Amino acid sequence: MDTPREATQTSAKDSSRQRLVSWLRRPHAAVATAGALLGLLYLALRPLLMPAGATVYVELGVIVLLLLGFLLTTLAALGLLVVTGVAAAVPRMRASRPRWYARANRVAFTAVFLLAGFTLAALVNDQLTYAPPVRDAADDEIAGSIASLEKIELGGTTQYLTIRGQSPDNPVLLFLAGGPGGSELVKTRYEDTGHALEKHFVVVNWDQPGAGKSWNAMDTDDLTPEVYREHALELTNQLRERFDEEKIYVLGDSWGSALGLWLVDEHPELFHAYIGADQMVAFVENDLMMYEAALDHARDTGDTATAAVLEKNGQPPYYDDPTMQFMPMSMETTEATAPWDVRGHNMAIDNPLAPEYGFIDTLGQVWALYSTFNEVYPQLYEVDFREDVTDLEIPVYFLAGRHDLNAFQTLTEEYYEGLEAPHKEFHWFEKSGHNVVTEQPEELERVLVERVLEQTYAGR
Repeated sequence: MDTPREATQTSAKDSSRQRLVSWLRRPHAAVATAGALLGLLYLALRPLLMPAGATVYVELGVIVLLLLGFLLTTLAALGLLVVTGVAAAVPRMRASRPRWYARANRVAFTAVFLLAGFTLAALVNDQLTYAPPVRDAADDEIAGSIASLEKIELGGTTQYLTIRGQSPDNPVLLFLAGGPGGSELVKTRYEDTGHALEKHFVVVNWDQPGAGKSWNAMDTDDLTPEVYREHALELTNQLRERFDEEKIYVLGDSWGSALGLWLVDEHPELFHAYIGADQMVAFVENDLMMYEAALDHARDTGDTATAAVLEKNGQPPYYDDPTMQFMPMSMETTEATAPWDVRGHNMAIDNPLAPEYGFIDTLGQVWALYSTFNEVYPQLYEVDFREDVTDLEIPVYFLAGRHDLNAFQTLTEEYYEGLEAPHKEFHWFEKSGHNVVTEQPEELERVLVERVLEQTYAGR
């Protein structure tokens, strides 16, 4: 026979069970509970459930819903806890316990538990990120290939990179992404781009500090071009030692092309050759040309709203809020060159959906892109490579999009004419805008194999 205490405990358990059953029997409650559990499970296991190649808009919709749910749950938890906390602190209200107070209290603690669930799921999600395997045309994993997502130490900070290639014995190619603050881990492993690069190189794609998975590597206020150069040099030496290579290749894209030029100019003995894609030359002059192109396109297409924003912002350089001032100009020129992005790649969508990035990475890199660009880009306004880097000691190859309205390749052409180098080549990509790496991968492969490797790599 149960004691009074045991009977009370049993009664409390039965009462709790009955309340739970009663709650779940309500259709809206059952749907909400099932949706919350499935959402949390999906969030935790997303890198495994939705690898590269998933239906973009389905996954994007799920992520948007999860993000909204996370934000709404957070607001609900904080708001209701404040309300119930204030109510509990008022003696008269605490004594009377109005009906709304009890309901608000239950909802508040439910929101807290959901918030804890979201947080736990996001942390699990970040631990499950990975680099998809290197595959052949039949979608089979290539034996002996390398595909890894790794954490490294650079400048005393923790950063991330991917290493991919059909054979670890191929020459090493360090890819420097655009930005500053940009992450392009998927750019070098798209099915078409990956074939052009991974077949011939061990491709190292580095998330620079303040970008992508390295979004919190260091305080944004401490980021300078010199920091990037120091970290890039340290990474270069780590790669040379790891793959037992005296020299490696560097492919700089957009902002990465500026970083790449500095790197090979200061340490030519470490590199076979320099490859500049969508090359940046003189930032202020380039951005003035970009502004005029954006304003002309907005006016020509009748986009009076964007034209008004551009006119309000005025001509660059921008110092007040560079990211937000630069964005309308960049979006307009990107729209103007959209017909040349025949591959249909959109890294703004593809990056956060990729298995290399977790949920926290996705949120972090959005903030990083804004804050890093704001901090670093104004430091580039004084750069003009026509004056700063006039001769190089290694072969140089420029890859220029004929329709590029973000990095004006007429400036690159002018720079090329005056640049001294033991060997230099300028290649126009006739069907490309500001993404020659993804827009014409067949031409990219031809130039890299028939020109760069044939002329500079003794191992062929």
